[in-house]
Amino acid sequence: MALGIIHHMMHEENLSFERILEYFHSLSLPGAFLLIEYIGLGDPRYQLIRNPNYPHPESLDDFEHALMRHYRIIKKIQVHHERILYLAEKI
Repeated sequence: MALGIIHHMMHEENLSFERILEYFHSLSLPGAFLLIEYIGLGDPRYQLIRNPNYPHPESLDDFEHALMRHYRIIKKIQVHHERILYLAEKI
């Protein structure tokens, strides 16, 4: 599970979606599942930690593109207007 963590990895460590998802991918066995949350740019909590000099793309499209390079999206649920929960399977 990667809930409420990727935005910290992005803005505290300057990691791209691609690097973060490669890391999660490397930790799991084939066919494993990932539960991950995307937090949109307009989320107030996200704005508190956002690094204004973050050098990587951070849109929903960028996130989904990186996710689909390593995982098959099984389901996504909009849990808040700026937060989406994904269930994905490692490919």
